[in-house]
Amino acid sequence: MVRYAPFARPWMQRSLFRVGVPIFIIVIGGSFYLKDFTKLRYKYRAQKQITPEDFEKIMGVPMKKKPVNFEEELKKAESEVQSDYTMIRGPRPDEPWTAYDTMKKERLAEKAQQKAGKIPA
Repeated sequence: MVRYAPFARPWMQRSLFRVGVPIFIIVIGGSFYLKDFTKLRYKYRAQKQITPEDFEKIMGVPMKKKPVNFEEELKKAESEVQSDYTMIRGPRPDEPWTAYDTMKKERLAEKAQQKAGKIPA
């Protein structure tokens, strides 16, 4: 056990001194410790982001500009899905996979013909 001076003994037994002072030191010391991180935050916050035009000026590499129109993309996706989609009933566990197998064979045959150049893609 640590021996304290007689006048310090009552102070050391109080919870304010045993708990409060270390917490106070951690809070105050933590702010000094985190000072470097806050400096970094504000240092890099002042930098602006580079726009594609600025990047082209600085690096000399042209950036591809691709305008996106969501309605056109949606119509394109819908047409792709509708033209390629066929409704096939999935087989039950005790049934053979004949419909699925025939569909698979047809698609493989179409792909082979496209690769051969007989059917335009």
